[in-house]
Amino acid sequence: MNKFFIALYDFFESRRTLLYALLGVLVVAMASAALRLRFSENITGFFPDGERKAAAAFSNLKIKDKIAVMINAGEDAADKTDEMMACADSLAARLNADTLFRRYAEVEATFGRELADGMRSFLQGNLPLLLSEADYARMDTLVTPRGIAQAMEGNYRRLLSPVGGFIDEYIYDDPLGLSFGALGKLQELNIGGNYTLCDDYLFSKDMTTLLVFISPHYQSGDTGVGDRLIERIESALEGLNAEYAAAGITADYYGGPAVAAYNARQIKRDMMLTLNVAILIIVAFITFSFRNKFAVLLALIPVAGGALFALALMSLTCHTISSIAVGAGTVVMGIALSYSIHILCHANHCHDPRQIIRDLAYPLTIGSITTIGAFAGLLFTDSQLLRDFGLFASLTLVGTTLFSLVLLPHLIRKEKRGGGPPCWNGWSGSRECVPTGTARWWRRSCCSRSYVSSSSTASALTAT
Repeated sequence: MNKFFIALYDFFESRRTLLYALLGVLVVAMASAALRLRFSENITGFFPDGERKAAAAFSNLKIKDKIAVMINAGEDAADKTDEMMACADSLAARLNADTLFRRYAEVEATFGRELADGMRSFLQGNLPLLLSEADYARMDTLVTPRGIAQAMEGNYRRLLSPVGGFIDEYIYDDPLGLSFGALGKLQELNIGGNYTLCDDYLFSKDMTTLLVFISPHYQSGDTGVGDRLIERIESALEGLNAEYAAAGITADYYGGPAVAAYNARQIKRDMMLTLNVAILIIVAFITFSFRNKFAVLLALIPVAGGALFALALMSLTCHTISSIAVGAGTVVMGIALSYSIHILCHANHCHDPRQIIRDLAYPLTIGSITTIGAFAGLLFTDSQLLRDFGLFASLTLVGTTLFSLVLLPHLIRKEKRGGGPPCWNGWSGSRECVPTGTARWWRRSCCSRSYVSSSSTASALTAT
């Protein structure tokens, strides 16, 4: 293993131009592959595969995905019904003008024939639950020749009445009137008793609130699409409230997709806060320890390369990856940074890149394999999100190890201080071998040993 990485170093040591050219091509290729990945924010990925099927069925339910927009005019609502209707129409126009909104949702401001069709569908789908024994007994009289003739005669009269154009679908679906008993059951349940229709607009019973419903077309677990949709709704409501502020009309909204979007936003904020705090702590520690402005960059280059390596390989095996898993995978950054920090620390004590590779290649590789194996164990779980996390973390550590052992030794070079022996300083941009402060003892031992060795050699030669 040591011989392999040393051979790579020797090959590229005299071919730096080739090394950097290959590195540039590799980075471009990995970035191109990573850009093909689609990031999903579906939180149902936490569930095991079996439970996720039930979660997917739940996600496709329409009733819980409704977003209700409440247009309120306060105490003077009785005199502002026209303004409230105009506000609802303006909201529908604003939302329908947005391409993304039309793709993922539809707005319902008026409820005319659609409401009647929905009631008819509800009756047909739940008719056995709404009928009693008396209704079944009445059916026996309806299916007789006399009952059928009477029912058809009644249907003829209804179609000729002023309401015939509204009930033709009812008569077509139920010519014998089998569902009339179910209508009485609905009246007993007082369904919709707190609402009233006025010119096809749905108002609360006291006429103070007008309701507009938004029906998303995406699964409720897809918080990425939900967040963008909620942003469009918030933008439309902000403009609407500003337009009707003088009339005393306000609009607000509530619904399951909105709650899911808010939760996703909070998770992202917490994740970014945690990541930023971790990066600040790591950068402060590296800067304080190495006292070198390039040390942070050197430590982060292998980690960034490892993450890009992971995304590129994942794009070859899967087209979609959970962004939640990638975000959680940033916790691996601390583990991955330790690989490059090991090499940077060892460079302070050893001035030979080949010796650094010889000393660290075996322990670094073996140590990374055990950690990679631990994360790879997540690939055998039933949760898609955990599998994505395990694969991303494992490949990131593989890439970081390769970048640390192949690229990093070429980025740190030895320097001479005023004619003294070679001594590592971690980057060729700094001429100071022995730093001041806390980290001084790290490099002092290296330089002291080198000077002692040189002095002893010189004394021996003089004596000879």
